[in-house]
Amino acid sequence: MKNLELLNIKDLKNLSRNQRHDYMNIFQIIYGYLQLNRKEDAIDQIKKVTSMTQNISKLYSISIFSMVLLLERKIMQANNLGINLNIEVETESNSEFRAIDNEEELLEKTREIIDCLLYQHSEDQELTINMKIIENIDSIEITILTNSQYYNLDEVKYIENLYDEAKVHNNKIIITLKYEGVKNIQIKESIYSKIYSNTI
Repeated sequence: MKNLELLNIKDLKNLSRNQRHDYMNIFQIIYGYLQLNRKEDAIDQIKKVTSMTQNISKLYSISIFSMVLLLERKIMQANNLGINLNIEVETESNSEFRAIDNEEELLEKTREIIDCLLYQHSEDQELTINMKIIENIDSIEITILTNSQYYNLDEVKYIENLYDEAKVHNNKIIITLKYEGVKNIQIKESIYSKIYSNTI
């Protein structure tokens, strides 16, 4: 087996482990509510987790897989902070998987900008963030709108000074990230996909 294939298996194993850990934490919270006979709180938590997983599913139409994983991680972090994230995704790409030359740079900037927004509010304040993601042929645009009075967009104007990719305009935060050297990736069916499709 090639080194690249071994690396991918290791990545998948770590990803599976991290996801299992995240959901075990959620189940423990729900179980705790039920033990305390706080049925309504348990139901609310289940509704939040259901909404969160539906939002995560939408991300998988994005062709840059590392961006999918980063945004999935941010959704989980937002949930842990008590932030409700509503996400819509559109893509113009006909390719399921693509690679770009500036992948690490875009991931780092996306992470930094979203972290700036996630950690602006107090954890005891309810916050809902609506996020629309549009993946174009040569870029990805993330538009963020919040309906919370505790999240003053004027207070995050400094993001414009830190990142050319981020603009605060008309009560929206718009992050535009340009892809460089876009390449389509053809991935053959592996033994792992055969396991899940019951063809082995």
